[in-house]
Amino acid sequence: MKTWMKDSFLPAVPQRSILLLDSWSGFNQAKEIPEVKQKKVNIITIPKKTTGKIQPLDVGHNRYTKALYRTMSDKLRRIRPDFILSKRKNIGRLLNQTFEQLAAPRFESLIKHAFIKAG
Repeated sequence: MKTWMKDSFLPAVPQRSILLLDSWSGFNQAKEIPEVKQKKVNIITIPKKTTGKIQPLDVGHNRYTKALYRTMSDKLRRIRPDFILSKRKNIGRLLNQTFEQLAAPRFESLIKHAFIKAG
């Protein structure tokens, strides 16, 4: 967590940013990192057992990702029965295709919609 925070997150965000985290205990150390305090990052923790209701990615984007993955895997099983989905390499290929589809311009509003839906 500390490495990601220092090397990836903090260099990419402006002063006084907000970081929304779920209640996983591993995230507690993030608030104590001196660079977080220096940059005045406001870390907000989602209460336990509410992630599925108010965490934006769970409410929106992840739901769409799972639905698209299931649809694509069902079609793939019908069209290419020789393609074994339980192989790690093939799971990676299908996930890659799923994320490529969701990166299309027509899906840009999904993340915004997830935050609106989460309240």
